[in-house]
Amino acid sequence: MPYILRDYDIPVFGSKLTIELAKIAVQHENKQCNDDLFHVIDEDTEIDFNNVTISFFKTTHSLPDSLGIDVSTEKGEIVYTGDFKFDPSAKKDYRMDFVRLADISRKGVLALLSDSTNSESVLQNDQQPDIEKYILNVFKNHDGRIIVASKASNIVRVQEIFQAAAATERKVFLTGRDIGRIVYTAMQMGYLNVPKDILIHGKDLKNIPDKNILILETGRMGEPLKSLQKMATNRHRMIKIKNGDLVFIATTPSHSVETMVAQTSDIIYRSGGIVKQLGYDKHTSGHATGRDLQMLIDTLKPKYLIPVIGEYRLLEIHKNLAVEAGMDPENIYITKNGDCLLLDDDKFYLTDPVPAEDTMIDGSGVGDVGNIVLRDREILSDDGYFYCSCYN
Repeated sequence: MPYILRDYDIPVFGSKLTIELAKIAVQHENKQCNDDLFHVIDEDTEIDFNNVTISFFKTTHSLPDSLGIDVSTEKGEIVYTGDFKFDPSAKKDYRMDFVRLADISRKGVLALLSDSTNSESVLQNDQQPDIEKYILNVFKNHDGRIIVASKASNIVRVQEIFQAAAATERKVFLTGRDIGRIVYTAMQMGYLNVPKDILIHGKDLKNIPDKNILILETGRMGEPLKSLQKMATNRHRMIKIKNGDLVFIATTPSHSVETMVAQTSDIIYRSGGIVKQLGYDKHTSGHATGRDLQMLIDTLKPKYLIPVIGEYRLLEIHKNLAVEAGMDPENIYITKNGDCLLLDDDKFYLTDPVPAEDTMIDGSGVGDVGNIVLRDREILSDDGYFYCSCYN
């Protein structure tokens, strides 16, 4: 978004917290943010143009007040889920609006564009109270310093971490600028309840016993693994992992970064720390499992399905799940970036694609050659680059 808004004045719509996080992301890169481009919507908002009405419905995800989109047309409803999952234990601000889903279904759903990120999971997500209890037990059973790696935007997980820290009498140090801004924004808006006096500054760490310290690391743009590696190799600007530290990875990494998680864990153990990962003992994700996807299809009964958000194999798995749920495979379209679907005579057709090439973002922006980029290039110039391709 920061790179798009730098070149184009495009209106941005989102719920209250989502809009504030979007502004933070834009300001992080562009330094300037045109507030007139941002528009707050909620589940009661309707946007009309020509013969189309766009409305929204509440979904369950790692952010409060997440919304799906319903596009009402003369041919029927077109539903885009965004990131979602089903969790009957979700708290108020995170609760899926099943009544609204049923209402949309009664109108007749022409097409469903549904999240495929977690489609290959055959396990149901653990419910929220189980996750909270598990995190609390991890904190209770460790007497030394705890370093927690999480995504800054996963507000529900950040809340659980603060609750467990308070229950075990730990002070919390936020290591990154991103997490600091997100936490304080969520606090001010009432989405995050942080106990009084629990937050500390880096200079306070040396005056507090290790058993009363929790360090929350999210990394740049919400990706903490590289920051953990820096901590373990004495390259982090403030924190060095030492003997007795527990590094708690409070996210379920995607399959694409499993190798990096293993490498990071190995480096941490070499530095004297130990690693515990939430995803090893509990199944938790902000995305729908295969069973959730089938339940959504059963609820909405769409004529057409367009799996979105995910690698090709995940889209294909989503298609297979839909066929198992009774959908006609001829009515399921797996598309690639840039593909265009045209509805004509109640049937979709692929038309000429639009250009959708990858854009390389180097350093902190497109065309950026700041200090970090220059340092990386200097390392490459000294050490070179090795590429190996193996064939059967």
